[in-house]
Amino acid sequence: LVARMRPALGLGPDAPPESVLEAVATRTGDDPARLRSLLYGARGEEADEFTENDPALVRLADELDALEERLR
Repeated sequence: LVARMRPALGLGPDAPPESVLEAVATRTGDDPARLRSLLYGARGEEADEFTENDPALVRLADELDALEERLR
C-alpha cells in the first residue's frame, strides 16, 4: 500500500516513513502516530492493536482500504 501511495503523494520510491506519514497526515488530517501504527506496525515493545487477533486483522484491512480511498 505504501508503495502505491508514494506517487499519489508526490513522493519518490525511497521516501522515508516520516515523509510518507507527514504527507498522508497532511492530506487526510489523520493522527501521524495512528498512521504509523496502521502503515508500519507497532514500534519495539508496543502492542500492535492491528495484529493481536483475527478481528484486529480484519479491522486493519478495513482501515487500510478506507485510508486508500480517502487518498484518491
